[in-house]
Amino acid sequence: MLGVNAVRSRMRRALVFGMVVPSLLVPWLLLCASWLIPQTSFLSNVCGLGIGIAYGITYCYSLDLSERVALKLDQKFPFSLMRKISMFKYVSGSSAERRAANSRK
Repeated sequence: MLGVNAVRSRMRRALVFGMVVPSLLVPWLLLCASWLIPQTSFLSNVCGLGIGIAYGITYCYSLDLSERVALKLDQKFPFSLMRKISMFKYVSGSSAERRAANSRK
C-alpha cells in the first residue's frame, strides 16, 4: 500500500519523523525503521514494498480484471449465491449495475 501510494501520489514532500523528505523516500525510510524493530520480517516487508511499487508503476496491469471477466464471474456459483443472500451487501462486477444501484440510493 505504501509503495502504490508513494508512486501514484501527487504530493511531492512529506513530513516523516519531524523532517521534510521527498514522498518517494517515505516507504524506504519506514522500511529502515522497521528493520530496527525486533522479530519483524524484513524480507516480507521488502517484497511487499517492491510489489506495491511495481503495481503502482502498472507493471502488474494483468492482475486487474476486465469488466467482461467480472461479469462472467458474477454468474458463477459463490457470487450468484451471495447476490441472493440479504445479509451480504453484494457489489456487482458490472459498472452499469453499480451505477444503477447508486442511483437508487
